[in-house]
Amino acid sequence: MSTEEPATPQLQSTVSKPPKVFSCVLCAQRKVKCDRKQPCSNCIKAGVSCTPGAPPKPRSRRRRVIETDVAARLQRYEELLRRHGIKLDELDDPVISARPGVASASVDGANSSHISAVVGKDGLPLYAPNNLWSTLSDEILDASSDDERDLAIRVANQSLDSEPSTPPKIELELFDLDTPLPDLSSLHPEPLQIFRLWQTFLDNVHPLTKLIHAPSIQQEISRASGSPQTFTKPMHALMFSIYSCSIASMRDEDCMEILGEDRALAHRRFAGIAKKALTVAGLLTTRDTMVLQAFVLFLLSIRNVYDAQDLWILTGVAVRLTERLGLNHEPLLDSLSVFNAEYGRRIVWQIAILDGHTAGRARIDTSRTLYRGDTKFPLNVNDADLDINMRERPQEHPGVTEMVFCLIRCEFGSQLHNQAAIEGNNMLRLLGNPSTPVAEKETFISKLERIFEEKYVKHCDPAIPLQLLAMVMVKVMFGRLRLAARHPRRFRDRGATMSQEEKDSLFAICLMMIEYDNQGHRLPGMHKFMWHVKANFQLDAFVYILNELRHSSVGDRADQAWREILECFEHHSDVLTDTKNPLHVAIGNLALKSWGARESMLAHLGQTLPDGEVPRPISVLRSQRSVGVSPGSYSSVSDQRVAGEPTQNQAFQVANPTPFDSMDSTPIDWEYWNELINASGIMIDETQYQQPVYDARAMNDWK
Repeated sequence: MSTEEPATPQLQSTVSKPPKVFSCVLCAQRKVKCDRKQPCSNCIKAGVSCTPGAPPKPRSRRRRVIETDVAARLQRYEELLRRHGIKLDELDDPVISARPGVASASVDGANSSHISAVVGKDGLPLYAPNNLWSTLSDEILDASSDDERDLAIRVANQSLDSEPSTPPKIELELFDLDTPLPDLSSLHPEPLQIFRLWQTFLDNVHPLTKLIHAPSIQQEISRASGSPQTFTKPMHALMFSIYSCSIASMRDEDCMEILGEDRALAHRRFAGIAKKALTVAGLLTTRDTMVLQAFVLFLLSIRNVYDAQDLWILTGVAVRLTERLGLNHEPLLDSLSVFNAEYGRRIVWQIAILDGHTAGRARIDTSRTLYRGDTKFPLNVNDADLDINMRERPQEHPGVTEMVFCLIRCEFGSQLHNQAAIEGNNMLRLLGNPSTPVAEKETFISKLERIFEEKYVKHCDPAIPLQLLAMVMVKVMFGRLRLAARHPRRFRDRGATMSQEEKDSLFAICLMMIEYDNQGHRLPGMHKFMWHVKANFQLDAFVYILNELRHSSVGDRADQAWREILECFEHHSDVLTDTKNPLHVAIGNLALKSWGARESMLAHLGQTLPDGEVPRPISVLRSQRSVGVSPGSYSSVSDQRVAGEPTQNQAFQVANPTPFDSMDSTPIDWEYWNELINASGIMIDETQYQQPVYDARAMNDWK
């Protein structure tokens, strides 16, 4: 008994200690002093219930650069252990072996080509297999020495204290119903600005989405632009999503002219208001298709800015909303009016494509996530053919209409799966299987390509920017499939045993894709669609060409490739200027290696640079790294060879490429590049791009 008495007062004092009381919710929102009673005096005066406030979130400690440096080194050393067959989870260290949910990387080539790490960045699990590779290799930032690696890491982290290097997260206003909602009518731009943003949307975004009936929306804008308070809640949401899309699609100078502010700031502001407007419109409980249209446009406007994992969750919300509205089943659509049924189909297909693309960027297995339904294709008609009061389906046009771009995107994935089902093959396995002969893959791809050439491309007029974009898109889509069929990452030896003919063909395919990207930026009428082109930049092709130029650095064809690469750097300037992105730093290092090899070979041959001076992109990359011009430090002349002479227009002759002998004695580590690209949220698995899976009952309508 006596031994228990001393503990009693201590226990009582612990229990009686009063908890810390925080300001109530109302006082915190009004930013007034709260007496912290229950209820407080301010709530009594206001006649409202007093809700105790929650404690503030603890401040997250900012990581110092030295900690990030150590973390990068540790990651590199752990990968070295994995590459030598040492499994970290089997070591004696209890701290390491006891970590739950961490899977060791297998050294077996077969396993590494199908299974990705279970735990991703920030300790979050990866929910699906990565179909390409699993581990990050020792080629950290593709550097040639420890000093160069350390320099590259410092370049990548030099601005950690000023700005974050990861994509911003999407806040939860869409689901936060307790937050006071704003008066949306006071947040619209001036009437003249509204009309200019609307016109920008019609020029830049609407031709690629066809998600709304432009004539009907324009009538509503004309009626209420001077008095936005008369807009309905769904119309408010739609308008702010249109503003966000317009700003995301325009050039910096155009935004400054129209709104008088920086484009990035304007986009963040209007995207934030669009989220509020969607909440006001009751996104999660709505049965109004206009709110769903607004939500899809909002997602399209932020897809290049926000984290792919977050976007994938929100595209899943859009999929569920279509299911609740019954838009994913054709019998239910048939019960609607002709007008509403048509736009229901357009909504469903746009969401399916967006969900598939976002899943690929987020490294989600698209076969498990894509929408499944029996919705037919949208009609091949123009906006003028549709009317809200129409009772009969409009007659489809036999040729190309305003829907050409959207219909090509819809049909691409469906035809892939349709054709694979007819031939009894799994298309994804066919293109990704290194044991399948390239000729068999090419036969499959060419058969599909002829369908699109006959149905769409031959009817397009290249003088019309939208139809030119559609023509280019078909070329690039099938270029991606050919790249997927031949890519060195499909081989366990990273392409070391690829024949020279296969390498020549692959180089020509990649160069064609880069040339089309550059052509799109050159043509005046195409600038309005560059927001979409930039979102689908063929980075895998870009990296492959840069690597090949390390080994075949001179000759006419190498000159042509370098012209395209340097121009591409100018069009995608973020690869040069964004030194906080490890992927961009790695690309810069690879470009410097390849250019150094070119200078070394030219010096060996007694020749000078074709233009007589170092190109601007190379100078920028060198100045960032404070690297002196020393060609010998980048490459040895012994492993170089002058490339063969090209034939006329060879970059576009994918089927019969001109021989290009690259002495690829040291294949590039594609595991490393896959990890970097995936970590940046960029889609590279061509066999997953825009391939929604649909119910077989709809197949008859696709033929």
